[in-house]
Amino acid sequence: MKKKFDGVMIFSDFDNTLTFKGSMSGACKNFNINPNNYEAVKYFTQNGGKFVMATGRNYDELLFLLDKMPMYEVAVCTNGTLYNLKTNEEYLSVELEDDFIERVAKDLFNKFEVRHCRIVDGDYVNCEWHKNQESTDFFQYAETHNKKPYHKLTFWGDGDVEYIKNLYTYLKNKYKDEYTIECSAPDFMEVYAKGGGKKNAIRQLVKMVGNVKKVVCVGDQENDIPMLEIADVGVCVANGVQRAKDVASIICASSEEGAIADVVRMLDEGII
Repeated sequence: MKKKFDGVMIFSDFDNTLTFKGSMSGACKNFNINPNNYEAVKYFTQNGGKFVMATGRNYDELLFLLDKMPMYEVAVCTNGTLYNLKTNEEYLSVELEDDFIERVAKDLFNKFEVRHCRIVDGDYVNCEWHKNQESTDFFQYAETHNKKPYHKLTFWGDGDVEYIKNLYTYLKNKYKDEYTIECSAPDFMEVYAKGGGKKNAIRQLVKMVGNVKKVVCVGDQENDIPMLEIADVGVCVANGVQRAKDVASIICASSEEGAIADVVRMLDEGII
């Protein structure tokens, strides 16, 4: 029997889209999610839809959601990886070349006083380095704490937006043709391989699923813009940045008010 949302896929960002009032460095399971989102996803999936997470977070940070809502088992994570949360199968991986840390990170360290950065390594482990920790040599730390291949390198400004803006501008000007450089928060910047990102992973997953009639992408930040642009319906939450709002087809409720529930409502009513 045909169901109302057959062929419809919702791809949702995690931080400040599905969730609200969470610490970027905190455990995902401690983030707040409007209860209406749970009920909406349940209704959406029971009626044939597929709800997919599309986030810069690593796959292990999303596992707690499997017990809370009927999300699709394959997630877009780490800004471009396709990972099956139930079978631990990796369908698509975004990887940096082995000399990336030595070449690009060293360049950045020579130009700026880098305060805090994090490598996502081959095991999808977040290896964090702070300039004030006992081991002050980042490159020694990277060599001893990480397993190749590297998936991405991130920089955190701890609330200092201007600091991240300066790093972002430098990297964009010098490496924009080699790497994808995006901000997933005003004080948080990510660098990963060209060809990565949520957009390409979504396109591949849609092909894998087959018979998809409508793709709805929901996000809030700069790194969500590519997926908003390629969606049939790109939705920015009310608390999103202006650049994401400018490319979105529609603005929904804020993450705190239940953005995903609002998107499902609009689908249910035929608004989108």
